Amino acid sequence: NPFDDLRIANVGRDATTRKTPSALELKAIAAAFDQDDSLPALIIRIQLGTGTRIAEIAGLGLDDVVLDGDTPHIRIRPRSWRTLKTEASQRDVPLVGIALEAAKRAAALAKGKSALFPRYAQERGPDTASATINKRLKPWGITSHGFRHGMKDLLREVDCPEPLQREIQGHSLNDPADGYGKGPSLAKKAEWLTKALALVTSATDKSGAKASSPSPVEAASEVPA
Repeated sequence: NPFDDLRIANVGRDATTRKTPSALELKAIAAAFDQDDSLPALIIRIQLGTGTRIAEIAGLGLDDVVLDGDTPHIRIRPRSWRTLKTEASQRDVPLVGIALEAAKRAAALAKGKSALFPRYAQERGPDTASATINKRLKPWGITSHGFRHGMKDLLREVDCPEPLQREIQGHSLNDPADGYGKGPSLAKKAEWLTKALALVTSATDKSGAKASSPSPVEAASEVPA
């Protein structure tokens, strides 16, 4: 192969590492957007509490939000306005804590519409949502994808079984046998998400320094609602 000895400058050395927010930073973000009912803020709160991809939330249909029954949840499935990243992405994710409250508010605002976030339920909509939300998260030095990494760390900290972590976050299973049967129940997934988010609500700065927590006005100053 004539290209065997071809060398590419900086290959493997020029990748950037995305910051993973700590439980304390997630707590500060949750507090900053707690009373903000703009669409970006609602997506932030749902992502923070579920560890989902931004396109999965921005592209939800109103009928994908199930608030009745024993375990409120969202159904992540292909929609006419957006596809999913992988087959494993199609799943049901419980809504607990901050995510549940945000989903209730978003559903109330979207009543009578087909999409939970109509502004983003269109071609390139998730890209628009991502750009807007990333600006709001700039004070913490993270992007919306950081919520997936943050949730992964939280689930690890509470010793959530790896197959169940993958079911919650929509990753392919390592062992084909993990896919046998119906999989974990919504109640079981909700139990582990509740344990994970408890680390956020109870987070304290052991150094005694104050956490970086811009006000909602500061966090939203660069972008429209």
